[in-house]
Amino acid sequence: MNNPVILTNIPAQVSPTWTAHTSLLEGCSDTTATDPHISGPTRALALKTAWRLFRKRAEVDCFVTTGNLTGLALAFLQSICFARKKPHFIMSAIWTYPRNPLEQMLRHLLMPFAYRSVTSTFVNTRFEVEAYSRVFGIPAEKLEFLPYSYRLTGYEYEVSEGDYIWSGGNGDRDYRLLANAVAGLQVPVLINATRASLFQGFELPPNVKVEGVNPADFRRRMGGCRFAVIPMVGNRLHPGGQQTFLSLMKMGKAVILTDPVGGSDYIEHGRTGFLVPPNDSIRLRETIRNLLEHPETVREIGENAKAAVAHQSEDAYMASILEAVRSRLQ
Repeated sequence: MNNPVILTNIPAQVSPTWTAHTSLLEGCSDTTATDPHISGPTRALALKTAWRLFRKRAEVDCFVTTGNLTGLALAFLQSICFARKKPHFIMSAIWTYPRNPLEQMLRHLLMPFAYRSVTSTFVNTRFEVEAYSRVFGIPAEKLEFLPYSYRLTGYEYEVSEGDYIWSGGNGDRDYRLLANAVAGLQVPVLINATRASLFQGFELPPNVKVEGVNPADFRRRMGGCRFAVIPMVGNRLHPGGQQTFLSLMKMGKAVILTDPVGGSDYIEHGRTGFLVPPNDSIRLRETIRNLLEHPETVREIGENAKAAVAHQSEDAYMASILEAVRSRLQ
């Protein structure tokens, strides 16, 4: 099928390849809620969007949706329908462990049923292929790892070598770990984050500053750091942080990431960055001190990192989704 009609709820305006080869469902502009744990008006909107997609199945060759409630509801609707089912592809399946035994039972029952109509799901780490299959009972052959992309296309930013260590982001960050690791070091540490709960229960050392900034200043602070530390919480069903550390790598920054489970798909330890176990403040401190003492290593790692992600743009990522979709429609 050379030019399939692909209906999606994913705008991806920064990808001309995506917008040129897909049809966006009217009114879809925000796909940030990628986990099914949503409520109130957001849940109602997600279900309405799934119904609108479902009603158009006779007009299209396939669907590509996010893995939020909209995508799962569409999969469920197609699974109970006996006519005019269309292939359904899911991306951005950012799922969490069930919060209690009842939810575990319900999701383990409902998701395999819904997945009878899902052709494939594209995930951001190899770990998720096994984990989603095990936790939710989804057939592993319907889960596929596709490397994620940096998020810098169309944005202005400058790169320089400043005197501070940078960290930032709100999702699953462990800033207590970072604070313990840098306490007493003679280097400024800047954290750009806005979620107050990430800083509760401990005190920041004097050399650490927290600053909430707009997206433009967020990128500016990233681009001006000496190197970066992304302290992720361990043992998550969806290892995150890719958007942040891949953007840093694109900027030519050396990155220390405290998530080897998800990070090993993107970072080669000691060559394009550093992978430190979560919760290990001693190892993290040693790695930070080593980079502070060897600026030539920081520059070399940064150059290697930039080369490693050179082809991982947003457009390249969306093009890989399209290629995978077309290959399964043959």
